[in-house]
Amino acid sequence: MQRFEVENNNGFFASVDGVLYNKARNYIIRYPSARPGASYRVPSGVKNIQILAFSETADLQQISIPESVTMIGDRAFESCVNLVSIDLFCRCENTEAVYL
Repeated sequence: MQRFEVENNNGFFASVDGVLYNKARNYIIRYPSARPGASYRVPSGVKNIQILAFSETADLQQISIPESVTMIGDRAFESCVNLVSIDLFCRCENTEAVYL
C-alpha cells in the first residue's frame, strides 16, 4: 500500500500525505509500507507513534521524530530493512531500546 485515504467526515481516522492518523492527528497509526520516499519527518504535535506503525516499510531510510512525541509503540520500526537513521528529538518514556 502506498497511501491511506480517509474521508473528511470520518469520526475516527485522518490521513495526511497518505499516512494514517487518529482523527486529532496526534497519533500515527500506520505509515504505508510501500510509500515512496527515503525520509519522513513526523509532524510537530504528534504525541504517539503506535505499535508497528512503521513496520515493514520498504523505502524508508531516515526518520525524524520531534520533541512533541512522548510514546513510541513496541516494534514501531520492526523489519524496516533500509532504515539507517532515526533522529530522536523527543522525550519519550520508553526509548531504552528501539528494535529494527
